[in-house]
Amino acid sequence: MSLVYGAVATFRNICFNCHLLKQTEFKTPTICVGNISVGGTGKTPHVEYLVRLLSKHFGNQIATVSRGYGRSTSGFVLANSTSTAATIGDEPNQIRCNNPSITVCVDENRCRAISHLQQMPQPPKAIILDDAYQHRYVKPKINILLVDYNRPIFADTMMPSGRLREPRWGKNRANVVVVTKCPENVDKQLFERKLNLKPNQKLFFSTFKYGNLKSENGAYTLSKNCSVLAVSGIAHPENMLQYLQSQSADVKSVRFADHHNFSQSDIDQIVVQFNSITNPNKLIVTTEKDFSRLVDSPLYEQVSKLPLCRLPIQVEFVGSQSAEFDNIVIACLTK
Repeated sequence: MSLVYGAVATFRNICFNCHLLKQTEFKTPTICVGNISVGGTGKTPHVEYLVRLLSKHFGNQIATVSRGYGRSTSGFVLANSTSTAATIGDEPNQIRCNNPSITVCVDENRCRAISHLQQMPQPPKAIILDDAYQHRYVKPKINILLVDYNRPIFADTMMPSGRLREPRWGKNRANVVVVTKCPENVDKQLFERKLNLKPNQKLFFSTFKYGNLKSENGAYTLSKNCSVLAVSGIAHPENMLQYLQSQSADVKSVRFADHHNFSQSDIDQIVVQFNSITNPNKLIVTTEKDFSRLVDSPLYEQVSKLPLCRLPIQVEFVGSQSAEFDNIVIACLTK
């Protein structure tokens, strides 16, 4: 099955490379952020990093386009202050909440979305395509490929036996490759050798920095005398769990599948697990992505009075790479 899947993905890419399938290059400069593996590379924090970067150069006239995975709507939807995870998807809703002054939209057809954005009274000056590396109908100004440090593409195989969406040589389309979730002592030479990028491709290494806890019902902080119930519905919560373990006395974990919609039994499980913690100094900590789904759920009221916190996350580049990365992105968009 993996061989068949790989053959189909390869044939599709050949069709694009030979112009049998059409790519459209739009007047508005676009950045594509994505991966060639299934989930868990940290796309949303990297998109938000780009939002902050582009805001310095284009003000609020930037937009993000996502598919809107898991939403109840279809077609083109322009996010507004009443949008929820159900109407636009949990990741776009997280981007909207953290960056309320920019334009956020969802559409499974990215070409159609960009056309709608260009017809707005104040069209964006730059567009970020979230999770669009395989959506080759748009020809971006710059392709950014994310590679998970913990499961790099050179150590993976095609679906369904592995997690690759397309063969490893799909990396050759990238202008920039970012190895994500890196530890402080990342072996850069190993990745340089194993990835074997072309001379015109740039390689960067990023890590996650966690911010102060946010809550709707109080001010909470992590400490070595508090206990934590970590609730996660993301592909790979290991980094978050390691951070919480380093910042607290002990951590219990309740894990759900990526993009999981909370049910009554899930809420019951969370409450039971929280009540089983004997330490009176205890917190529930979840991700911003999970909170985006939970707060819009009719079940939210059942946990809203508990010390429920969300843990913000931001991208930092290892060493002094941020300036070089920023310069490459801005140069590609403005040339």
